[in-house]
Amino acid sequence: MHNSSRQHPQTPEKKASRVKLWEVLDKAQYKDMPLEYEYDFGDCWTHEIELEGRSDVTGYFVCTDGQGHGVAEDVGSAPGWERLKAAYRAARPDKEQRSKMRWYETQASN
Repeated sequence: MHNSSRQHPQTPEKKASRVKLWEVLDKAQYKDMPLEYEYDFGDCWTHEIELEGRSDVTGYFVCTDGQGHGVAEDVGSAPGWERLKAAYRAARPDKEQRSKMRWYETQASN
């Protein structure tokens, strides 16, 4: 379910398994450029990432800060996420909203 329609006109696409993040971030041409990450398992969630600094090298990715809440897996893309948030904001959630909240609290994988 790859979103193949999204291609940057000046950046050739490369297989992620062949590129290390530091190789991209260390290139002068990308310094201070916006970075977008697409989590694409059918819903095409995009995340804007701002690199504010670097830490010592580790064998894993470390996120030191963020904004907002992590999106629920399998919530139904952006419209489903908005409906779930609306359910929690509702003073008197209706039956469907209560069902969605129960799903999130007991079955959502994250």
